[in-house]
Amino acid sequence: MAILMMNKIKIASLFVLLFCINSLAQDSIWINYNRNNSPIPGYWITSIAIDFDGSKWISTYSGGVVKFDGNDWTIFDTTGSFLPNNLVWSVNIDSEGTKWIGCGTNWGGLVRYDGLNKTTYNNSNSGLPNNHVHSITFDNKGYLWIGTLQGGLVRYDRDNEWIVYSTSNSGLPGDEVLCITIDSENDKWIGTWFNGFVFFDGVTWINYDMNNSPLPHNTVTDITIDSENNKWIATEGGGLVKFDGTNWTIFDTSNSNLKSNNLISVDLDKNSNLWIGSTSGGLAIFDGVNWKIYNTENSEISDDSPLCTTFDSNGDVWIGTWGGGVNVFKNGLNIVSVKKNLNNLPCEYTLSQNYPNPFNPSTNIGFRIANFGFVTIKVYDVLGREVATLVNEEKSAGSYEVEFDASDIMNLASGIYFYKLQTGSFSDTKKFILIK
Repeated sequence: MAILMMNKIKIASLFVLLFCINSLAQDSIWINYNRNNSPIPGYWITSIAIDFDGSKWISTYSGGVVKFDGNDWTIFDTTGSFLPNNLVWSVNIDSEGTKWIGCGTNWGGLVRYDGLNKTTYNNSNSGLPNNHVHSITFDNKGYLWIGTLQGGLVRYDRDNEWIVYSTSNSGLPGDEVLCITIDSENDKWIGTWFNGFVFFDGVTWINYDMNNSPLPHNTVTDITIDSENNKWIATEGGGLVKFDGTNWTIFDTSNSNLKSNNLISVDLDKNSNLWIGSTSGGLAIFDGVNWKIYNTENSEISDDSPLCTTFDSNGDVWIGTWGGGVNVFKNGLNIVSVKKNLNNLPCEYTLSQNYPNPFNPSTNIGFRIANFGFVTIKVYDVLGREVATLVNEEKSAGSYEVEFDASDIMNLASGIYFYKLQTGSFSDTKKFILIK
């Protein structure tokens, strides 16, 4: 199957960024796993984590946790008392491959599982103040940070030292912690239910809410941080917020393509695109300028309320939904980005020789389009098998350049390959050489 490629674009003078996310709709493949077609134990998917072997650990609202290795499904639930409760809000995997499972309700708690041994922590045998564990993350020192509903924030150093931060002993503004995000300085950004979000550097607490900031809603469901240290904040009722430490930018249904202001999750992929889950608004993808919405009307996504998004090493996007099971958006990360030269519009079609050539691992391919039309550029091996699709969309007349990065394709061997431009009746093919 063709592999769509995505590469980041540097904006230069005389060039304007064309965001080609719409091309996904033309070649996208969706796979849905639910209780009707797989052993997955629930329709309501609360989190998805991927272990070192590529297996997916999927938590459900009422069916426990299921491990899927691509072929076999293994269910972990209250059977045999493996889990204290089948309502699981989160599963996360630490640097040693140990799974940490957060169960909800007063009969929940925290479960540690290393593949052989299991330990359950609750408010009767540990420093956990509340058994309703909602979020789990790890800081740069390997400490475990746990968000509870009604018990506040907990740090666990795995040497049986538990530190509890609550409204009674710290600057935490609310004891219902929905999300915890760690920045590059090992500082914590904590979202709460009805009390905004708070910054904590280990000493100082700074709270942001509707009373002291432009935050549009006090329920903060998720926070992610980009490479420029911008905080992207998902709110339940106020849309998406970008906060750079000084300035606030609000994106909602009135000024963006968001279809709902009730956001559940926001995740950042390796290409710096935001994937935003919402209640009844579908899945939104945002590159900072342009939006693309996937919903049940324009795609094969099974539910309009995505709860969580996770990205695997193959470029597939795993999406947990509230009622539709798990969706896999094949090659969802591999979005083509190209640059268009606005000067000197060409009067003929040309396909340039790539540079550099030979190359390792990436090379650039220039081409010119004389008239508006549908354009494809595909890469083939010496046997004529298609290995990549670089361009697959309608384009205006202009000069373009696209990058081919062989490192994005697993097990692509050194050798001779061919790239072919096709638009209308024009076709041209050139040879290039990959050297590893």
